[in-house]
Parts: sequence; structure tokens; C-alpha cells
Amino acid sequence: MTVDELKHALDKAGFQIESDTRWTNETGTQLRLKNGSILNCFDNGNYNVQGKNKEQVSAALEGSDVARISAVRATAANDKVFVVYGHDPSARTELEATLRRWGLDPIILDQLPSEGATLIEKLEKYYPNVGFAVVLATPDDEAFPKGKADEKKYRARQNVVLEPC
Repeated sequence: MTVDELKHALDKAGFQIESDTRWTNETGTQLRLKNGSILNCFDNGNYNVQGKNKEQVSAALEGSDVARISAVRATAANDKVFVVYGHDPSARTELEATLRRWGLDPIILDQLPSEGATLIEKLEKYYPNVGFAVVLATPDDEAFPKGKADEKKYRARQNVVLEPC
């Protein structure tokens, strides 16, 4: 949960914030409550409760609507994976199968309906629900210094990010 979400949940549960201090290392915020509890809110969404009455505060936060919404949001985002690939369909198929075995849901843009949308519009439509991306860089292009064809090497396409369209 974000600091603002935690503040909202605390307010809704009837807890009053005595102080709100941003840490000097910029990794989170500490909220001190008037009931003696201390709430450490980390920028990655984690938090912990310390001090007096911590069980009471923890129970209120865990039972809050904000906690349930945050949990659903995190679950929905974390199992979807954008797959970016080049021209090797068998490597893409193997990657897709591996991701599915791991319980992840690969998002491969060329397998989704375009509905007249551009690549950027498709990305904008699907990215809010995606937790991360995998870029499959396969040796699709031949490259060599000018005039030295005998030094040919294979490399990933420079525009592999745009290949899903």
C-alpha cells in the first residue's frame, strides 16, 4: 500500500496521525500515531507496525478495503508478462510455454485483437495490467564491418521491441 492509502485506512479506522516523517534515505515514511503505534511505510508498498497497540493497528489495516484493493491490484498485475521477440517463432513458442508452466500469463501483442489500434495504442491498453516484460533477443540479423563479409556475426534485430505488431 502507498503512504496515502495507509493514511486513508488509518483515518477510516479512527486512528490519528501524530507525525509524518519522510526518511532521509528516501526509501519510505514513518507515521507515528497518537495511540503510541509506529507505522513504517516503504516505497515498495510494504509496511510494518511497531510500538504500542500494534496488533490493533495491524488488524485494522489488514481488514481495510484499501488492503483488499491493493492485494487484488498486485495479484492482477504480477502474473501478466509482455513478451517482446524477434523473428524466431520456435523460441517465442518455447518461451510462452515456459511462462505458462510457471503460472504466468504471457501477453503477445500480435496474438491479441488489434481492433484498428496502432502498436502504441495496444501497449497503452494492455500495460496497466502487466507486471513485467521479457525481451527475447534471438540472432535474426547478419552483421559485419563494411567490406569485411568474412567477419559476419549474427545479432538481435535493433527494432526487436517493435516486432510484435
